[in-house]
Amino acid sequence: MLALPLLAAAAALMPPTPAGHDLVTNDNYPKWALDRDKSAGVIYTVFVTPDGTIAKCVVRASRGDKDLADSICPMIERQRMKPAIDAEGRTTYGVYTDVVNFVLSGTPGAAGLPIGRGPDAVFTVNALPAGEGPTSNARVTVEVGNDGTVSHCSPAVKDPGKLAELACHQLGGAKIGPMKLGERDVVPYVQSLSVQFKAAG
Repeated sequence: MLALPLLAAAAALMPPTPAGHDLVTNDNYPKWALDRDKSAGVIYTVFVTPDGTIAKCVVRASRGDKDLADSICPMIERQRMKPAIDAEGRTTYGVYTDVVNFVLSGTPGAAGLPIGRGPDAVFTVNALPAGEGPTSNARVTVEVGNDGTVSHCSPAVKDPGKLAELACHQLGGAKIGPMKLGERDVVPYVQSLSVQFKAAG
């Protein structure tokens, strides 16, 4: 198991979040798609500026009707979010990933839906805490520098248990990639990560 120094707790660290509601809900299901019995699922990532503007939306994976899947980012880009907060308590750039499923059961294109996100990182450990199954998940928030390296990490919930602490231990100093806005603009950012632990053997 990789042993890296535990990063100092970053109490103020917060990822960007929707401003009081999901970015897309079933109320946003396009009428043309309903009229044509179209279904689609999308995993998307948005890049959020320090003032809460969504600078960019990227589809990471999709299933179902392509036209419906392609319509989701334009819906999202019109929204605003609560900006991320860095380890110093300042608003900063953020990355937010979520899933949208517009599904009409029993209609063409609904097979294989809904789509699920899955973990952002997977670590194998010798053993999991008593009472856990063969896998267990933790959620953490990380701050990432211009070079794409994790500089701070904190559990995403108030009482995370040992797995969130271990996730931060594993992610300390890890390269998860820079945030690029445009061709040359690289900025530090904050995002939430889902980490899965698997028992060896």
